[in-house]
Amino acid sequence: MLLDSSAWIELFIKGEKWQRVRDVIRGEECQISIVSLAEISDKLLHYGHSLYEVLPAIESNCDIVEIDKETSMVAGGLNFRRKKISKGWGMMDSFVLATAMLNDWRILTKDKDFADLDNVEML
Repeated sequence: MLLDSSAWIELFIKGEKWQRVRDVIRGEECQISIVSLAEISDKLLHYGHSLYEVLPAIESNCDIVEIDKETSMVAGGLNFRRKKISKGWGMMDSFVLATAMLNDWRILTKDKDFADLDNVEML
């Protein structure tokens, strides 16, 4: 399962669905796209925290997936198409989706821009 940044934020702030994220981390092999680290860093700063505080928890519970040329190419095409479907769609979302698609992983997210996709579990 590829955990989107919103899933990690849900866990770290103990949001409404944090226990589902915890259960996935405990029960499944988990991954995170490297681009999600930037989003997590940004969001945590809004809560007065730093990515460095939670990075050990992320690294000990999932594999960080790097971006390669194929993922970048697929993400570009996805971004072009998804922006026509979802106004809030961004390139970071495209990298997450491309990473999941190329590896046949499901995505765990709170981001409603992913809600229409088959390989997504919404929190």
